[in-house]
Amino acid sequence: MDAMHAGSARDGDSSPLIGGARQQQHQHQHPLQQQAAMEEAMGSHLLPFSLQEEPDTKARRPRLFFMVWVLGVALAALLLSLVVVLAWLTTAEARTIQYVCPENITDGDRFVFVIGDWGRANEPQRVAAQMMAQLAGCMKPEFIISTGDNFYPHGVDSADDAQWQDSFLDVYNSESIKDLTWYAVLGNHDYGDSLDMRVCSSGFDGQTLSGCSPGCCNSPMWQVPSVAAEHGSAMPPNWRLQQGAWQQDFPDLGLQVTFIDTTPLAWRADGRTVPVIGGAAEQDVEAQTAELKRLLSNDAAVKIVVGHHPVETYGEHCQPVDGFVPSHCPAMKEWLQPLLADHGVLAYLCGHEHDLQYIHNDGDPVHYVVSGAGSDVRYHEFDGIDTHGALTVDDQGFSALRFGAGGAVTLYMWGSRSAEPLLATQLTA
Repeated sequence: MDAMHAGSARDGDSSPLIGGARQQQHQHQHPLQQQAAMEEAMGSHLLPFSLQEEPDTKARRPRLFFMVWVLGVALAALLLSLVVVLAWLTTAEARTIQYVCPENITDGDRFVFVIGDWGRANEPQRVAAQMMAQLAGCMKPEFIISTGDNFYPHGVDSADDAQWQDSFLDVYNSESIKDLTWYAVLGNHDYGDSLDMRVCSSGFDGQTLSGCSPGCCNSPMWQVPSVAAEHGSAMPPNWRLQQGAWQQDFPDLGLQVTFIDTTPLAWRADGRTVPVIGGAAEQDVEAQTAELKRLLSNDAAVKIVVGHHPVETYGEHCQPVDGFVPSHCPAMKEWLQPLLADHGVLAYLCGHEHDLQYIHNDGDPVHYVVSGAGSDVRYHEFDGIDTHGALTVDDQGFSALRFGAGGAVTLYMWGSRSAEPLLATQLTA
């Protein structure tokens, strides 16, 4: 018996499950029978490795999942940090660029700055504001035109709304621009776009500026000086805005500017409504159209019209979605394009698209200027789009009009990433 055990040890088999008479029986079996017998004796010890879990495998699983989760969170934080750093570097670079003024500026030249879609009180807005402030040092504007969406995300909601301070006075506070008069139009966000109706639990019906319930006070009327002043508004004294169509003459520039309210028409075309106090649904589009025609029926040397929604654009708002172009895009073109051309309007200035565009089509005397890059922009929105030679820029920036000798009008555009103007072109009828 000792000899048998010794032989077994020499063969490398020291399993306690194999020994004695059973070992002798194996010696007289066919090799395949011996293998089957050993598998039966070994049991789970011969299972594949993947099925042989160590006793503490289940205990280790929660720790493994936790480690994977921690690694994922750390990776996400790292990626977010990289995005923040890149954004900071981009804006820091914009702040250090010395923007180049137009050449041959004379004492007789007059300038007007145009900017839109700005009211966010964020770093991109400050970048665009700093650009204006710097360039105003060599081309001091007579005033500033705002093409709408003055306060995000859904306009102003009280007489002492902090946005007047945070998004306006504290941003455009450089010496070169802080005292300039602003002539503004309303945008869709000024009309309460993106407002959650649930904040007004009692409903907007019957609400008034003087007696609105908490959460129910949003209104474009808070931006109208003549209305807001009646309610003790903290609106700055250099702000000008009206609902509907209205006009301002600038004899020293040989310029007449007509301002219009495009959201009522655009939302009617799209079948949208936001029932804020004095909202778009309460405005009379036909009455505004008649007033616009009356205001433009004159022989002013240079006529410019300002609205929020574009007539011509290659931007995101008027690109097909599931094969359909938003209804307000053809509606704006049908409403304004022939009216502008028939009344000798030189240029239509607008925003809505968060970019800079200049479009002048053959057969259309009107120059279309999109200047809606006052804060956030839509990067890469023109990728893969045929813009037919139009200037399209996805960058923070603004536009400027230069009124020179003999009634010459030149359009400039600046983006934050380029010291030189992106565009310098004379606007001719």
